[in-house]
Amino acid sequence: MSMTGHLLALDAPVVASQATTPGPFTDGNGFFKQWADVAAQRGIQVVYQGFEADIEKVIAAKPDLIVGSASGADSTAKVYERLKGIAPSARR
Repeated sequence: MSMTGHLLALDAPVVASQATTPGPFTDGNGFFKQWADVAAQRGIQVVYQGFEADIEKVIAAKPDLIVGSASGADSTAKVYERLKGIAPSARR
């Protein structure tokens, strides 16, 4: 989810994202308020909520490309090998 705002700012064709639980810094979907309106306008779907990647939900989303964070609370480093078996994957 830490990458989603950057991708939306670049006008990347994001269709789904990880999210966190709703709270003071996020909207009802768990998207950060800084880019939540853009995500809503573009119809971004929540694949799963939380900081641990839900591989089964990622598979069910049938992604064309997976972009994940290499560090931070939502890092995909632990599951990168599995993710790149689902779709082309990039960690940043």
